Amino acid sequence: MGILDSQSIKITCPKCHRERSESVGKLRLNPKLTCLGCGTVLDIDARSLNSAAKEIDKSIANLKRSLGRLR
Repeated sequence: MGILDSQSIKITCPKCHRERSESVGKLRLNPKLTCLGCGTVLDIDARSLNSAAKEIDKSIANLKRSLGRLR
């Protein structure tokens, strides 16, 4: 589980433009969402989401290590 998994992101339905918030962790585990407005199934690109989340987690860990050395 990554640092970002508890963070929410907004997703807008391309059909009815209704916004929905969902956690990064949930989207990584289940990249299909159903729009609460019109029922359209939204497919999230899980591969890109996972890759980006891992890179961000790695960068945050590196930053924490660097800041720890400054003390």
